[in-house]
Amino acid sequence: MIKTITKKVDTNFTLDQKLNILLDTNVIAFNHLVFDFLKSTDYPLAKETSFPLLDNDAVLVRDDIFKILEESGVGVPSYYNKIDFKVNDKKGQYARSRSGCFFCFFQQKIEWVWLYEQHPDQFIKAMEYEKDGFTWGQGESLEELIKPERLAKIKEEFILRRENKSKINSPFLTDILEDAEEEGCAACFI
Repeated sequence: MIKTITKKVDTNFTLDQKLNILLDTNVIAFNHLVFDFLKSTDYPLAKETSFPLLDNDAVLVRDDIFKILEESGVGVPSYYNKIDFKVNDKKGQYARSRSGCFFCFFQQKIEWVWLYEQHPDQFIKAMEYEKDGFTWGQGESLEELIKPERLAKIKEEFILRRENKSKINSPFLTDILEDAEEEGCAACFI
């Protein structure tokens, strides 16, 4: 494992490859290694002498986490609860897919719409960051996104994608990972 850890990441040996080798070797050893590394940082976990999940080797996905949260009495954050919407006689549902951060870089257009409609005060805060040509989305400011015709188009496209996704079993990664709802956010993990 030390040999893999010290091996430099480059175009022939990517960070993903390195992490997969380390995780495939021994998840518990990897957990301890990361915990030891974190002690050399300023992260809050660096101050801890132990962590209860170090010896955990279970592979948990989002549904597993939601089940644990429900069974523990904590509950799932409300921003994951799907909310019905209607546009041009079509019905859909939206919610957050990753986090509740109002400024998350990885939001889908429909999540910006959700934020605007469900938490307009947070949406306005996000808009305040858009200055000097910076926008959260490529080629479109939040001000442009909330124009009524644009809101309707985003909702219609979202419904259409959901309908098409349920009909087509595509072998292409771009289709499979389109919304990437099962993936964590690396920025928030750190």
